[in-house]
Amino acid sequence: MRTTVAIALLTLLVMFAAGCSGDGKLQTRGKVVKGGQPMTLPDNEYLRLIFIPDTPGERARDTYVAEYNRKDATFRVAGKDLRGMPPGKYKIMVEHLRGKEDLLKGAYSGEGSPFECEVHSSSDFVTVDMDQKSKPVQAPQSARNANQDLERGERR
Repeated sequence: MRTTVAIALLTLLVMFAAGCSGDGKLQTRGKVVKGGQPMTLPDNEYLRLIFIPDTPGERARDTYVAEYNRKDATFRVAGKDLRGMPPGKYKIMVEHLRGKEDLLKGAYSGEGSPFECEVHSSSDFVTVDMDQKSKPVQAPQSARNANQDLERGERR
């Protein structure tokens, strides 16, 4: 009887510890493709993938950088603490670097990036297809209004 109670308590303790010790972050993995094939790079080039939480109406408080394997075009989102990223919807910025030069010329950075994903578990796999065209970046509303006024010959 004592052994049964001890085993039951030990089982509950292990279950409780496992449920409470996690921080909910995900080890999201994925692959970058171009032309339907893995986008592998030579040793002097690197791909930087940055996952930015999609929080409409607010500025993102944190970003999550992926560790990219140039040999097989796979990545794992590590984040600053190397524990991953929280579940949610993300915009993905991509830079193809040779030294400090972005060979994509910023086409897939910030608002120009067409890449988005939503992750709910560590088993979710994200594919970034570099054949997608970047989005045109729009000027802020106040700048658009000023440009429209100038086109009509009006001054502010």
